[in-house]
Amino acid sequence: MALVLADRVKETTTTAGTGTVTLLGASAGFQSFAVIGDANTTYYTIAAQTGTEWEVGIGTYTLSGTTLARTTVLSNSSGTQPSALSFSAGTKDVFVTYPAAKSINEDASDNVGIGTSAPTDRLDIRFATGTGNVKAGVVGGNNVKLYNTTGDITLLSSDASSDVTLDSQRNILFRTGNTERARITSTGGVSFGATGTAYGTSGQVLTSAGNAPPNYINQSSIAAGSATNATLATTATLATLATLATLATLATLATTATTANATAAALTAGSFLTSGGTFNGSTARTFAVDATNLNTASKVVARDASGNFSAGTITATLSGAASSATNATFASSATNATFASSATNASAATNATFASSATNATFASSATNATFATTATTLNSSNYIQRTGSSGNLNTDFQNTPAGSTRIQGDDAGLSNSPGGTWWFYDNMRHYNGSNYWGTQVAWGWEDNANRLATRNVQANSFGSWVYYLNSSNYTSYVAQLSTASGSAPSYSARAWVNFAGSSGGIRASVNVSSVTRNGTGDYTVNFSTGMSDANFSGVVSSSGVVNGQHLPTFLGSPGSNDTSSHPSASAFRFSSYNVTNSGLRGDPTEVNVAVFR
Repeated sequence: MALVLADRVKETTTTAGTGTVTLLGASAGFQSFAVIGDANTTYYTIAAQTGTEWEVGIGTYTLSGTTLARTTVLSNSSGTQPSALSFSAGTKDVFVTYPAAKSINEDASDNVGIGTSAPTDRLDIRFATGTGNVKAGVVGGNNVKLYNTTGDITLLSSDASSDVTLDSQRNILFRTGNTERARITSTGGVSFGATGTAYGTSGQVLTSAGNAPPNYINQSSIAAGSATNATLATTATLATLATLATLATLATLATTATTANATAAALTAGSFLTSGGTFNGSTARTFAVDATNLNTASKVVARDASGNFSAGTITATLSGAASSATNATFASSATNATFASSATNASAATNATFASSATNATFASSATNATFATTATTLNSSNYIQRTGSSGNLNTDFQNTPAGSTRIQGDDAGLSNSPGGTWWFYDNMRHYNGSNYWGTQVAWGWEDNANRLATRNVQANSFGSWVYYLNSSNYTSYVAQLSTASGSAPSYSARAWVNFAGSSGGIRASVNVSSVTRNGTGDYTVNFSTGMSDANFSGVVSSSGVVNGQHLPTFLGSPGSNDTSSHPSASAFRFSSYNVTNSGLRGDPTEVNVAVFR
């Protein structure tokens, strides 16, 4: 919806009251409101051709029915704005205007105000709350100033991801990619980075970080003097040098740092480094890592040319379960190995099956490099899911399921205590209580039971009845209760309904009705939002209201001939309202109600 203005747009209306007006066509020499466009808004004036009633506001034009809704009332002859003026009967002019309340003009000082009639600068923008005003003007000759009286001023990039902001504390912020990169404080401090707090400390200097924010570093290791005649402090340790020069794998200090008056300083080699001595800048010194590929104490471990190294005991904290070690193989030295009596808890050994009598089992002396078999049998334990065959009876299968576990069974035909039919897969989910049988069974049908799902509850070893769930083949056997009507006859709801004003066709409330077209006095077309399946629907119409003291019963029929057969379509139907006590003429009821059934 857009605000649209057009020249020489004028129509008339006879609508009375405070509601939407129905437009009756363009006046001679003018355009109709159709140039505004359906659902668009415009500035309007409604003025009575006789009398003193008038109203100015923002209206919404609707092509269907050619109506203008009085959306926002700016002023009227009674001063009741923003409430709409209640127009008297009679013809009124309706035309596009330019309201004084919405106009922008230069005052006697060449100032322009938006949201204010008393601008104090070349451009003065005021907001409804009275805060956050923006002004632009001229200062110091031809210089242009832009300022915010209470808030921030921000210059944005086209995608609003980068900006320069002068905030209300007089700081200047620079942002790119929605992240602060630098700021200049109101006291002259300069910071770099996303937090706006990396100001450094007094005496620090900046070092470049390439395409990233620079860093502040200390000068404590550099004596006074120029950079070409710097003298290394005598307390310069390896850590200090690392601050002043990047050591890539303990890089050799460049010999170009020497001067004629260089002073020797002691170098301290840290742990696991070789060398030491002094350094005066005239001769390069190299630090090496004290490493070996042999199993030597207090040495850094280094791989040999083949990538191997020797080591003693390696202590580490491992995580995970040994159950993932499928098909585990014993070391070749495991001759005559004897299992401890605790080897009965073999359930954690995935793909390894111990015999139930494997307590204190001993391997033969020739059992070097022995490998466990990879075949697995069902383990009778809790807290896991397993797949087994059926005993032929679903009750027995549930009772055989270990407490606290889920057992998937089925793929067997003609099982007893099944939901019915032949083929089922089913899940037994048993509660952990081992003293009784509690849980649920879920059956999944296939073949003759395809797309069927059933469940039953098991409580204290009592098996409930199977409950079937809706699917594409059985939902018609279930009847949902749509109303509180009694009896066995089916109950159906209306497919559409509407309550509208007979004088204008204006809708008060509706369901599945997009609009009501008032074709003329007592002549209406009801348009559906979603059409019916065909035109064979039933429309029920009633009305209320009084015209010339006579009630207006409503009859279906086409305009122009009383009670003749109408021709509805799947998307709309037309009907008329006749005053049967007033020569059968059509009339507009105060209220019309329509309900459609199909």
